[in-house]
Amino acid sequence: MDILSIIFTSLFITFVIPYEKIDDSFRPFYNEYKVLYQQSCSMKARLPKRLVVSLSTGTVDSTEEAYCMRLGVSARINVDKDIWNHYDNQGKREIAYHELSHCILKLDHVDNSEHYMYAYHDGGMSYSTLVSQLIQDFRDVCNG
Repeated sequence: MDILSIIFTSLFITFVIPYEKIDDSFRPFYNEYKVLYQQSCSMKARLPKRLVVSLSTGTVDSTEEAYCMRLGVSARINVDKDIWNHYDNQGKREIAYHELSHCILKLDHVDNSEHYMYAYHDGGMSYSTLVSQLIQDFRDVCNG
């Protein structure tokens, strides 16, 4: 196999073939997010073809709970495992929706401390408020 074939094959695998590796404790929140996304979004914004979500200790900056990195059609979310385990399901949902919105909708932090995209949170947002804000963001980004 020549070098061009190797490069082409690598690019094809990286950018065309879908791939998901999502931590089991994060997956239910990702699945919820996808359903809400599919109900609210046109095709203007797309889910990443390649998504990796991992929970680990000591790999997130001490000032962060989690982060998202996006490169082309690929996205990676890393969540601090100790912080993740500190929260109940609603707090985990807030972290998941926040990071997924960075990666998928390309949203930045907002100045409103009552919004799920605020840089800091305490996990106390109600489910209905979180979903309402998320759906509004889907509509603004995807259909606007």
